[in-house]
Amino acid sequence: MLALSFLAGIYLCETVSQQVDTRDQPSTLADSRPGAAALYTLLYKMGFHVERLSGPWSELNPGSGVLVVLEPLSRHPTEYEIAPLRKWIEQGGTLMFVCTGQPQQEDPRDSISGDVRLDPAQNGLSHPTPDHPNLPYCGGIKSLCVSSPLRMTPSPSSHYQVLFRDDQGIIAIHKPLGRGHVILMCDDLIATNRGIAQDDNAVFLVNVAAAGTTAAGPGLARVTFDEYHHGVGFESYTPGSISVLIQHMPRLLKWTLLDLFAFLLVIVYSGNLRRAPLSIAADLRRHPPRDYVRSMARLYRRAGSRDLVIRTLYDRLLRDLRHALKLAPESKPPKIISAFNETFDANNTGLKSIVVRCDQIVAGSTITELEMLALAETIDKLRRDFGIVGTQ
Repeated sequence: MLALSFLAGIYLCETVSQQVDTRDQPSTLADSRPGAAALYTLLYKMGFHVERLSGPWSELNPGSGVLVVLEPLSRHPTEYEIAPLRKWIEQGGTLMFVCTGQPQQEDPRDSISGDVRLDPAQNGLSHPTPDHPNLPYCGGIKSLCVSSPLRMTPSPSSHYQVLFRDDQGIIAIHKPLGRGHVILMCDDLIATNRGIAQDDNAVFLVNVAAAGTTAAGPGLARVTFDEYHHGVGFESYTPGSISVLIQHMPRLLKWTLLDLFAFLLVIVYSGNLRRAPLSIAADLRRHPPRDYVRSMARLYRRAGSRDLVIRTLYDRLLRDLRHALKLAPESKPPKIISAFNETFDANNTGLKSIVVRCDQIVAGSTITELEMLALAETIDKLRRDFGIVGTQ
């Protein structure tokens, strides 16, 4: 109990630490100048369902209509996150990615935005007007207030549509991807607490949220902010390496697990010295009691319900066969018989005859008391012969 309380305390301290560390990032948890808490509050008060993503893009809620990713990021996305994110977009989601940082070339490994090059530009305020005022994203916008040392150059074959540009180049672009949309933007200012109130920045962000949630449908009406890549939540690991999982564990959790493992070794060693060498436990399998069938028969015979005995035993047999053969709960008797014969290599077990007769009784066929006892004994013998144990 003490160890569990200690682990819970570590988790709480780590969570609080993660939220504190986001103060200098464009996070919705930060109310400082570079934070985005004002945008989160604005959308919430306007009636949008807003939430924070504390896991990688592979854990993105299917009910989200818009994912907002604001650079810079303290955790860089991995290649294993691209495929699930692209699938989510193609199914109707809208990705809004606000780029900051260093210039970069096109990246063929990125199947979402790798067809765009980020070029250096002179940093300073600009006030671009929309290229296509009639688009849903640009409705009601006279100009944006932009500050960024980057401009975008889409690949000629990428089919992007320019939303905003100034004298130095393209600032915001859009393209459809499957049934969803991708919006890329170069701006260090637009979504921050400092810049959201300037020009029509807030109008553009609300337009993106409204268009994305409306296009996704009523079941996808959430706006999700990516906080995982700002350091919130326990870091996930890439498949295929247990060492990477250990590397991504919080430091306190690593030491706690190491202490618990050492403590367990001491307990096992002490117990071995006091009692006897460790031995492998016997394989205890739970079988139905031998007198179960006879007890059922006597009980229902007194009640005059012979067919109810067989129905009860038959239902229990089918249920336990599905469990033992790892079949779906709705699997029908023919499928159960086929799987049973394949698993036990027993085509002459009599299971088929049991099923046929029990189905006749369930359908209304009469049964004598002697036949009831014989059929019940046959079912019980099949259970014992093949180890068809009951389920808890």
